[in-house]
Amino acid sequence: MTDDLTETAQVVHDAFDWLNGDSSKIDVIAESVDVYGPALPEGEVHTRDAWESFIRANRQGFPDIEFSMKELVAGDGVAMAELTISGTHQGDFMGIPPTYRSIEIWAIDKFVVENGRVVEWRPYFDSKQIPAQLGLSFPSVIGNLPTLAWRKIRSSI
Repeated sequence: MTDDLTETAQVVHDAFDWLNGDSSKIDVIAESVDVYGPALPEGEVHTRDAWESFIRANRQGFPDIEFSMKELVAGDGVAMAELTISGTHQGDFMGIPPTYRSIEIWAIDKFVVENGRVVEWRPYFDSKQIPAQLGLSFPSVIGNLPTLAWRKIRSSI
């Protein structure tokens, strides 16, 4: 493995450490990072602050969220990581009160690394899995509506 490949892999490992709550690793994310993904507002964000804000909002809904890398393939400045995202919906998430259900989602993330920083990040996953695993897809949501409505009303009082 050349130094560039080793550096690319290390940067991606550090990015996962940051995702999992190690704020000391934030500098591996470029300030002007471009992130494209199905769960992002309008499908993309273009700054580290916006990406960090999105991750923080996810942590509010899923305080125990964990991004577990299963496999990493790194090339010259490009890496692909297979991962699972797991957590329990214990807080407000995109306006949805807690369901207290757990999720586990399989994903592939593509990273472009330049000068020791992630400059582009593309998470790929089936975005329909989140509502399905939270019981929020049709028809299972029908049975959950009274509980969800009650939790929403109670939280606003």
